[in-house]
Amino acid sequence: MDYPVLKWVHILSSTILFGAGIGSAFHMFAATLRGHVGGIAGATRNVVVADWLLTTPSAIVQPLSGVWLVHLMGVPLATPWVAWSLGLYALAIACWLPVLWIQIRMRDGGGGGRGRHAIDGRLPAPVPVVGAAGGGGLRGLPADLLADGHEAGAVVRMNDDLLDCLVIGGGAAGLTAAVYFGRYRRRVLVLDDDESRLKWIPRTRNVLGFPDGIEGPDLLERMREHARRYAVPTERVHVEALRKEADGSFVAEAGGRRWRARFALLATGARDVVPDVEGFDGGLRAGQVRFCPVCDGFETQGKKVAVLGQGAHGLRESLFISNFGNEVTLAGDGFAGGRRAAGLAQLREAGVRIAESAPRQIACGADCGVRVTLQNGQVLEFDTLYPALGLAHKHDLATALGARAQPDGQLEVDAHQQTSVEGLYAAGDVAVDLNQIAVAAGHAAIAATAIHNRL
Repeated sequence: MDYPVLKWVHILSSTILFGAGIGSAFHMFAATLRGHVGGIAGATRNVVVADWLLTTPSAIVQPLSGVWLVHLMGVPLATPWVAWSLGLYALAIACWLPVLWIQIRMRDGGGGGRGRHAIDGRLPAPVPVVGAAGGGGLRGLPADLLADGHEAGAVVRMNDDLLDCLVIGGGAAGLTAAVYFGRYRRRVLVLDDDESRLKWIPRTRNVLGFPDGIEGPDLLERMREHARRYAVPTERVHVEALRKEADGSFVAEAGGRRWRARFALLATGARDVVPDVEGFDGGLRAGQVRFCPVCDGFETQGKKVAVLGQGAHGLRESLFISNFGNEVTLAGDGFAGGRRAAGLAQLREAGVRIAESAPRQIACGADCGVRVTLQNGQVLEFDTLYPALGLAHKHDLATALGARAQPDGQLEVDAHQQTSVEGLYAAGDVAVDLNQIAVAAGHAAIAATAIHNRL
């Protein structure tokens, strides 16, 4: 390569390097001034692309072409001005590499902690928003709040440790509330113990927008991704205690850490009571054992269905499922006193069969469906089995503060989902109402909007 061409390459790479740095810095500066976390995250992604396509190639070509030019000129590399130039350039690159690393972490939402941001009584040190080589530091934002924001998200005002709301629970209700709060530009934190009942749904077909159905874990991940679009931070913890301060704020505690907010929204849900029967977990994983006839009773038409339940729970569920044109058998009636005769009469009228003894073992398989072995040795085969042993509603955090709950454990709430404790709201299965994904989402929308209007 002759001298004029090489000089042209050297000047062009220098221009690109300088222009990319100034352009990236201005791009980040403009996004930060607008104050939208989603916009900042999008700008960061663009800057990282510019770094790889423009800055990195120019940063490599610049010293190589410069050394070659010096060689063609016959100037030794040990010449002071040449040595100083190379040294300063190496220093500039050494300063740029950490900037590039920060930008990549901001683009990815903080590495492995996407969408999570610890607010532990004090705020973490902010990560400066920077441009490419030569870009200066701008207004600080926590990097973990920049998770996948493809849309305009919440304005972050991290000037104290008091949040607008703590959302305790990360299922359908908690994540719906997170989306609403994010779009309302509120400072919230989701505390999630990762025990949502959505994880146990083989496939649901009564969630609008999914006519062919969707598996529970996939639906849960979609909801989490939706919340991440608005950079709503999440901590994967089990809240051990919730207390109300003298000033009316709420403090949640978990693993020696504390978070404080003006309001609290309890979306802790419920836990299905699981029978102590051998082989039950395998049936649940195979999708042949189900918990929600409201969700999927429609799919039992023309099939043989077993209901594993006792007392009123078993009676109600058997009668409900029998309306879908199937063959229902109740295994384990357990009616008490005078209610037994009335219950048996209802079951017979609905065409529900009653097993002669309680189940001892449940086996599932693609070839045999559900095989139930009774205590008396009789073996019954079914297509689907529904346990009807009730729910344990996770209300302890609220009732410890004096919130009223119904005998079944569901919290009593008003028209805005506020419990009997001022400032404490409840949504989803833990609150009084039908235990459904759509209902949980409605609860959360009402509660989040009510809290937003009070802030």
